[in-house]
Amino acid sequence: MFQGTYTNGFYRALRDALHAEVNVWAAQRPSGNGNGGPAMSERTITPMEVARLWETVEQMERSCRNPEPTLV
Repeated sequence: MFQGTYTNGFYRALRDALHAEVNVWAAQRPSGNGNGGPAMSERTITPMEVARLWETVEQMERSCRNPEPTLV
């Protein structure tokens, strides 16, 4: 079975931080063309929350490395 470089928890934290950052960018775009801003059901995330998510990713990086990842 494939073994990633990092654990699933690390990849989830990375995904959460990345999606939160993109949502902040999207919320800052003008929405005149219908493509900007978050969906109505999404909670607005602050830049401070995004920074905390990235800090979590950074803290997890070393401890979540897989000692034997699949080599491609």
